[in-house]
Amino acid sequence: MEAVQEKARAVKGNWALTHSAYLQKQPVYDPEAFLARLKPLVFSGSPESFHAAIKEVLVGDIYELIGKMRNACAAQVTSYLPKCAVDLAWYLALVVGLAQRHCYTKRSLVLPEALSLPDLPQGFAPLCELVMQGDLRDYRLVVAAWQGI
Repeated sequence: MEAVQEKARAVKGNWALTHSAYLQKQPVYDPEAFLARLKPLVFSGSPESFHAAIKEVLVGDIYELIGKMRNACAAQVTSYLPKCAVDLAWYLALVVGLAQRHCYTKRSLVLPEALSLPDLPQGFAPLCELVMQGDLRDYRLVVAAWQGI
């Protein structure tokens, strides 16, 4: 049980998606209210742990991805940009969730839920709209969206 509690307390880059499981589970039989005791643990991380997770995603994923996008543009390999746009929207949504202590209900709703949150990074909404529409053929729109971030 302690291992489960430690997992519920842990704050990592994918926290905004993985920890919704602790908030949504419904017990079939739980006379000791174990699941109910897990819910507050999800939000018990220190501000420093959330900041560290945000830095992890920014440096480990987003900055690397932007570098790849710049290199692809410089080499005129624009066929790679649609995949990068999807990944960038995903990672930014994770950062938004971490920054606002918001757990997304399910993977398929991450982008729409992220767009419903306040104080979004500049350029994030247009990027999400492009990704959700699925029309990433015009690489200039993709580049414009990530340059706004």
